[in-house]
Amino acid sequence: MILCIDSNVIIWGIKKQATSGQESLVEQAEYFFQWVDENEHQIIIPTVALAEILAREPEDIRVKYMDVLSSSFHIVDFDSRAALKYAQILYNRFEAVKATAASVGVDRQKMKMDHVIIACAIVHGAKCIYSYDRGLEAFATGWIEVRKFPSRPAPVIDLFSSFLSAEATPTPQKEVVLKSEESETKQIVESDHPGEITESIPEDLSQPEIKENGKSDEEVDKAVS
Repeated sequence: MILCIDSNVIIWGIKKQATSGQESLVEQAEYFFQWVDENEHQIIIPTVALAEILAREPEDIRVKYMDVLSSSFHIVDFDSRAALKYAQILYNRFEAVKATAASVGVDRQKMKMDHVIIACAIVHGAKCIYSYDRGLEAFATGWIEVRKFPSRPAPVIDLFSSFLSAEATPTPQKEVVLKSEESETKQIVESDHPGEITESIPEDLSQPEIKENGKSDEEVDKAVS
């Protein structure tokens, strides 16, 4: 697909410059050029937009920008076909176009340059023009679509990998203490020596029962016999 860009897109995406309040457009323009490459789209730059960029730079920088832009994009002329399209767009519409220009705060000179860009884009087969210029967007209405930068896609969350990662994490085991329902008189306890298990006997079973007369049942039995 053929896409046309105006001078601001070049300033943000190639020169990495932005006026106050437009800093985010630099990153968006960078993604735009990445998106163009990934989708193998072709970008065209009208010579009038190119001239606007180069006029701001000294000669040595101007030559470098010209090399970069001409090698990366297709520079299109305002040729005889574009001149005919320009005339078609403005024919019997000067008053309406001037009213549009006044509504968006555009002077007569810029109005003409915007129509040159629109005519070049149309005759050189552009699907749309990428621009944030209100005047250009207003003048292009009914002739060619003007678009903003595509949105960067949100990062994709791999739920399957997250699930596997959670499955691989061992679950902490809780210590469970079981008591015998039949008897609570015996408990298995850990010995002071590792690996040794001993049986503890409750204190009330480990000593003979002492009666009030000071003798145990065992002593009484022996005396009787």
